[in-house]
Amino acid sequence: MDECGPVINPKNFIEYYKRRKGLKKIDVGDILVVSPISDLIKKLIKKFNAVPLKEWMYSPDSRWGLYKAKIDNKNISLMSIGIGCGEVAIIEEILVLDIKHVIFMGLAGGLGVDIGDIVIPYGAICEEGLAKHYIPFGIPVEVSKENIENMAKACKELEIQPHIGRVWTLSAPYREHRWKLKEYYEKWDCKAVEMEVGAVYALTKYYNTPSIAILGISDIVYPEQKFGFHEEKYKRTYMKIPDIIEKYIRKITLD
Repeated sequence: MDECGPVINPKNFIEYYKRRKGLKKIDVGDILVVSPISDLIKKLIKKFNAVPLKEWMYSPDSRWGLYKAKIDNKNISLMSIGIGCGEVAIIEEILVLDIKHVIFMGLAGGLGVDIGDIVIPYGAICEEGLAKHYIPFGIPVEVSKENIENMAKACKELEIQPHIGRVWTLSAPYREHRWKLKEYYEKWDCKAVEMEVGAVYALTKYYNTPSIAILGISDIVYPEQKFGFHEEKYKRTYMKIPDIIEKYIRKITLD
């Protein structure tokens, strides 16, 4: 018995479920596209003509159901999760099934950017509950320059000039203190604040799996606070995110 390791690991859990459901193999494909914004996942399901993955632990119509599609010989899984870093833990069950790339789509509050802008986080300041269990404090949680460049190119091909910077991830959306926003924007290059990216980046770093996030700015929190969920620029950008994802997938190579 390993006295240092966790009592339950995702491989054990998957094997348990496979036995219960009589599954011999679970094929999640090469790329996982995941989002807490269920409408974005629905748009991708329609855009990619995705079909339910029945050989999965959770039913297709449940919160963590998977849909599969194919683009340029790349097998893609699409998943909707709930809001917050705790929901990101479900991704670990897919990472141990040899997924090769993770793409996260979300919404965020902006720091020094505008409503309807796109932010591509190259790294995260993690103040949520999951990351610290995978990456020690003080270790940068960042993604590759190549992934950032490919996502930026995908945006520019759709006439969107993205912002590239860090993101502040925390679990308490009503505790975004002005002094901290100011410091993170001015000293640590934060362009957005949200609740999942830090956890996604920490988990994929732990498993040495390439990942990238793209965030649509739905409201502003610094230097002034402003809601923008119903502004036209936000809606136009939001509608382009599925097209950005498709262009990004076509650009990347898988090992």
